[in-house]
Amino acid sequence: MTVNVTKPALNIREKLAELDKPSGIAGEAMLRADSVQEQRNLIGAGRKNLIINGGMQVSQRGDYTTATAASHNNYYLDRWRFESGLSQTVQDTGFKQKVVVTSGGTNIVGVRQHIEDKTYNRLLGKTVTLSAKVTSNSSDARICSYADGWRVGTAHTGGGSEETLTLTYTVPSSLSVAALILEVAITGSSYSNVAISTGDYLEISEAQLELGSVATDFEHRSYGEELALCQRYCYVFDGTQNQDLMLFGVGSGTGTANCTHLHPVEMRSTPTLTTTAMSTFSSYSFGAQSTGGTPTTFGVSTAMSNKNWFYIDVVCSGNITGTGVMIRANGNATKLTFDAEL
Repeated sequence: MTVNVTKPALNIREKLAELDKPSGIAGEAMLRADSVQEQRNLIGAGRKNLIINGGMQVSQRGDYTTATAASHNNYYLDRWRFESGLSQTVQDTGFKQKVVVTSGGTNIVGVRQHIEDKTYNRLLGKTVTLSAKVTSNSSDARICSYADGWRVGTAHTGGGSEETLTLTYTVPSSLSVAALILEVAITGSSYSNVAISTGDYLEISEAQLELGSVATDFEHRSYGEELALCQRYCYVFDGTQNQDLMLFGVGSGTGTANCTHLHPVEMRSTPTLTTTAMSTFSSYSFGAQSTGGTPTTFGVSTAMSNKNWFYIDVVCSGNITGTGVMIRANGNATKLTFDAEL
């Protein structure tokens, strides 16, 4: 005779809560957490994602909601450097970065991030996992890492759907490179050139590098926190975004104001400065209470600048007198880019 025994389903969380040993409010919260990330937040485990702008939130250099021609070694979305010898476009598609090839050939196409030694030194000799969500029509779309030799992760199927690609490896105990390089690219299985057709694309989101052998839930950071992390490597004042910039200094009386600019965060190194649309600046002298003409050029003394501030000589069309000078951008087309990228 066959005897069938059935038992009602158990809710493990409820049963644990019924134990005589009290778990406390914090314990109850841990039991009810819906994800590993939520548990990490509850115990204050700190940030796990070592990639900056992995959520593709920050784009200080421009508005790339429209496809824009992209060039090798240039930056578009913050911290992501373009890698390709072909013609292609880059586009911010809403917390995603999309690359589309416009003229095919045999090459590599993708974006990479360089992680500086102050970050990767704590990874030496440890197992890490790189992951990213990738959508592509190419079966050669891969995630890669350079740590004294290229390591290439799982390839996309090329079916056009979003897939999570992962790469787990042990970082060498010492590195001979200045940065740990992470890349999402259309490339060969040994990180080599492949045949790439016009129209091939890859779309990337939620890129993450973390300790351990498992790719966990993506860590979402606030825009403000992500922006501050990006500004260590690049800080852009852009008047087209309704920003206003004021530089304070001393007027020389000969058309030059000696000014100092303080960066919003300490940068990785003394940055280089490039400027556009200088004519939208105006100057004002506190001492003589009169305008000093329109600034025409910036003279930069890198030797007198550092990671926290930048020394700038502003040359104006008219003399600037007085003990205090304010050089003000009026929120127009003026742009100042301070670059300390790796």
